[in-house]
Amino acid sequence: MYRDLSASIPFAGNDGLDRMSEKRDDAEFMARLTTDARAKTLAFVGDVPVLRARADGADPWFGVAEAAAIGPAHELVFLGAREDGPRFAQLLDDSTARVEGEHDPNAMIDRRKRVIPGRDDLSLTDLRSLAVADGLTRENFALLAEAKSLLYWHARHRFCSNCGAPTNMAAAGWRRECPSCKGLHFPRTDPVVI
Repeated sequence: MYRDLSASIPFAGNDGLDRMSEKRDDAEFMARLTTDARAKTLAFVGDVPVLRARADGADPWFGVAEAAAIGPAHELVFLGAREDGPRFAQLLDDSTARVEGEHDPNAMIDRRKRVIPGRDDLSLTDLRSLAVADGLTRENFALLAEAKSLLYWHARHRFCSNCGAPTNMAAAGWRRECPSCKGLHFPRTDPVVI
């Protein structure tokens, strides 16, 4: 019997979200979603997710206002909606975290710990370490990976590749627009074969 294997692979659509691509350009609708009491967001400092420690493992989800209260916020991108509410990803300013420990210039990997001052209930753990620790559900891990990719793109593509002018986020985070030359820029999609 044929079985659709892509349904069991996190990046292939098994995250349970309705992407609502037809609504991404509706600014009023998106604004209402951010104020929905059920709205949740993933928070990142740089390319590292912020996690809340729980007895049953790490929790990557925060209320939208709760995430913004952790530190100064930059982009808030819409990931999609589920029955239990809309889901977003938010990039917090690098000043939110502090690095502890001494830097070893001879080490291949920076082992210093990043912390959010005054927030012992929160941790910053890179996705590779989370994957090895197996402390998240497949759905949460897939959404963290997608969010990291999208937020990284925003952080690295703030200027138009056509004319060099600063661009603006559009389509709930799935496009950047140049007000100068009217260029449209989209996140990368990289097909991968292993």
